[in-house]
Amino acid sequence: MPWPEAMLVLLWALIWLAPGLSQASTGASEPAMAELEAPADRGALLWLRAMQLRPELEGGAAPRQHLLNAQLRLHAQHGAGSPAEPRWTLHLDAEHWQARQREEWAWLRPAEDVRALGSPRARLGTQRASRLQLDWAYLSARQAGWQYSLGRQPISRGLGRLWSVLDLHAPFQPLDLERLYKPGVDALLFDQELSPGWTSQSLLSVRRETAPGASADLAPAPEGRRRWHVQQGLAWSRASDLGQLWLARRSGLTLLGLGAQRLDLAGGDWYVELLGHRGGLQAESRWQHRALLGAQYRLRPGWMLNLEALRQSAPATLGLPHLGRSRQYLAGALSWEAHPLLQVDLLCLHNRSDASGQLLLGLKWQLREAMELRAHWSLPVSGERGSEFRTLGRALQLSLLMHH
Repeated sequence: MPWPEAMLVLLWALIWLAPGLSQASTGASEPAMAELEAPADRGALLWLRAMQLRPELEGGAAPRQHLLNAQLRLHAQHGAGSPAEPRWTLHLDAEHWQARQREEWAWLRPAEDVRALGSPRARLGTQRASRLQLDWAYLSARQAGWQYSLGRQPISRGLGRLWSVLDLHAPFQPLDLERLYKPGVDALLFDQELSPGWTSQSLLSVRRETAPGASADLAPAPEGRRRWHVQQGLAWSRASDLGQLWLARRSGLTLLGLGAQRLDLAGGDWYVELLGHRGGLQAESRWQHRALLGAQYRLRPGWMLNLEALRQSAPATLGLPHLGRSRQYLAGALSWEAHPLLQVDLLCLHNRSDASGQLLLGLKWQLREAMELRAHWSLPVSGERGSEFRTLGRALQLSLLMHH
């Protein structure tokens, strides 16, 4: 039996042979990954994936590629989280990729690791890749009126559900098939309550930047230069609205960010993110911008609709996360809780500059309290050859997550 098909058989065997699956509780209020994303003091996550991919290259559609992925994540937390006894959090992540054919279009090549302190490099080959890393390792504490966290930690600053203009530290992308964990960032965060509903937010992080034009082959990338990100902001939260305003310096850029969300406006929750940036290696003297407008509507019990529009004046800006190669995008996402244990997600993306589009269908089935089956199917629906979403081609993924 070919090994991709054998992998699928193994996944289904694990599902049906696992004890107690047929007695999975139907009283769960949410089939999402709340329990997997909020670990206990100690635990582990085993994640198995089988993928079939078919990109569209310059000469047309490439042969189908089959990939297997196994990921084991061990996590531990300890401490009261008080100034006298800070809480520490550790996540050790081990991952291995195996491709059926030689990988020529960089799927096995990991995204640039911008973490500055002791980030191990992945071991790469033409048909396999493996990595062992300490993904999260930080201390945190809080007291009345203030809190801090120090070390390698996940950071989320934005309000967007699909894109995030204000999240400058490893933001998720709309077509990310999985959003289980954000990569850790080497940083210090400090929040101080100024008055009820108003908080001062200070962020200091360090990242590694590779030189422009560095080789993208399988050879190790240059070590790069360590650069600081300094951000000082003000956040507010009231009964009907919330937001943030901050000023930052990053990779030679001066940045000004504003985000605001209004609850229960015209039947939905509306949010906007604005980012102005100037300077950097491009030596731009005038301000460039990124802007996001979004809305979320609860259509009926179990149905959620998200709409977003993204505009960016300079898509490729060194020092900022990549949000796409074009200036304007539209997106719509529909989520349906078909059953307390089954969730269906539909995402549509449209690049207004080259008229390309992408469709993604996702299924999440909570088999039992600590086991979940996921399936994702993504394909281009419009655009000429060479357009952004057409070059992504088709992707089919089946994954099994087991949490202990």
